[in-house]
Amino acid sequence: MRKIKIASITILFTFLLTGCAEKINEITEAISGINAAAERAANAITLDAQTVRNIEIEYKNKSFTVNELFTTILRDVQWEYEQKEEKQLLTIKGIWQEGLFNMYSITMEKKEKLKKEGKVIVQLEIVKNKILDNSTHVILEFNDEHLVEEKGKEALIHLFDYYINI
Repeated sequence: MRKIKIASITILFTFLLTGCAEKINEITEAISGINAAAERAANAITLDAQTVRNIEIEYKNKSFTVNELFTTILRDVQWEYEQKEEKQLLTIKGIWQEGLFNMYSITMEKKEKLKKEGKVIVQLEIVKNKILDNSTHVILEFNDEHLVEEKGKEALIHLFDYYINI
């Protein structure tokens, strides 16, 4: 009888420890993801990143910076910066503001939800302080679903037009 109790307790502890190992792996993966995100965010405030954010844009006789553009057209802006050889990669994340992407048919109900949870992600590539128009990538995301996805020069022009018209 005693051997059965010891065997049962051993099996129980084995199951518990197996479950813990999986959780420890999940926690380790989450921590490494947080660390990578923190590193990208820290890079976003470096001198190089600030230089990229202050690039002057001339469009339709208007002059504005990358920083002015995105802090105006998005809410709660977050910046991520990465240097890859001669390219600088700038990712801008923010909350959607009404009016952006008006050419798409978005219902009033969806617009109300987007005001709170609609994420806009813009990826820019910069070489020698010039934005590479054709590399621009813009996404409007809601609940992990891409409602709008634009790429290339047209996507960048759309952002410029929206900025100068608000």
